[in-house]
Amino acid sequence: MNQDLSVMMLTWEFPPRIIGGISSHVYYLSKSLARNGAKVYVVTCDFPGAPQHEVVDGVEILRIDSYKNPSPDFATWVYLMNVNMQKEAAALVNSLGGKIDVFHAHDWLVATAGIGLKHVFRKPLFATMHSTEIGRRNG
Repeated sequence: MNQDLSVMMLTWEFPPRIIGGISSHVYYLSKSLARNGAKVYVVTCDFPGAPQHEVVDGVEILRIDSYKNPSPDFATWVYLMNVNMQKEAAALVNSLGGKIDVFHAHDWLVATAGIGLKHVFRKPLFATMHSTEIGRRNG
């Protein structure tokens, strides 16, 4: 693997937050990429007691403030979380001198942030849809 490859993962769920399979999928994918020489950044939601910034298994993790957003409903929370995720991820990319090769958005909940980052930085965006609301809530 190209040791200069840098990947930014966007996910609303990452350890220690484990709700479904996204958390473990992103963790193990990121760890494997880092082990094979890629520079991997994960931008995810905050979690009580978890540090805002840490490096685990060669993966740099940034947890954004997301659960303090005043949200009357789930859709509004998702929107506000995406706004903050895009802002914080963009700040991280800028601090790296723009040196991100690809964005990878995990699930529809972070798609808006991924699309915004793709256009701002003119980099490829990969998206993995782990589930849909139809699958989660039976319609």
